[in-house]
Amino acid sequence: MSNMLKTMAEKNFVVSPAVNYPRSPLRSDEECKYTFEKKCEEEEKKRMDPSYIVPTVEKKTFAARGLFEFAGVMANDEVLLRTLVNAIFPFGTYKDDFYTEVLQSPYPLLHRFACFNGVVVGVVSCKVEQISNGRLMKIRMIGVLPAYRKCGFGEELYQYARNLCRVNRSIKKICTYAQVNNDGAIKFFEKRGFEIKGEPIDDVYSTEPKDAYLLMKVLGNPI
Repeated sequence: MSNMLKTMAEKNFVVSPAVNYPRSPLRSDEECKYTFEKKCEEEEKKRMDPSYIVPTVEKKTFAARGLFEFAGVMANDEVLLRTLVNAIFPFGTYKDDFYTEVLQSPYPLLHRFACFNGVVVGVVSCKVEQISNGRLMKIRMIGVLPAYRKCGFGEELYQYARNLCRVNRSIKKICTYAQVNNDGAIKFFEKRGFEIKGEPIDDVYSTEPKDAYLLMKVLGNPI
């Protein structure tokens, strides 16, 4: 058993082969960053053209023929992580301490890049906290680059987090936040059994609107 897995086992964080994905073979790091940044430049040029429309049907066909993998978020991935997050979310949505927590996390299985055909296209980051009757998993961030949406990658990222809960039975609830104007995110999670809890919470995000809804799901539902 590796030192990482031994440490996690000692802390009662169960590791299952079903969710213990290896780091993607898309490395070296510099090659990956170059590929990702070039892809972002290409997509940005396309989006600047007012006549450009992402062909949803073609994207789905393309996705079905490609290779989808998860890759670990390593301590030296700060530039890649920041570049990806700022391409998915409004610039500055996540504060510096968030990146520090992810990159220095003692539980690396909680953070994953989504890779399609050797390109990083999405990310999920979770945090597990102790509650009165067990543990709570927070999906702190989940997102896919605009050009790769409607391909099922968001569902894959959600199921990765959900599988972590399935093999860690002490996790009794799973929750996330969604900005009050993010109807797409709210519908995505409601479709998977989450419910809005209470009124919007102030100052959750760094960018406007800063307020967000808390969405919660009590585990036991197979969705």
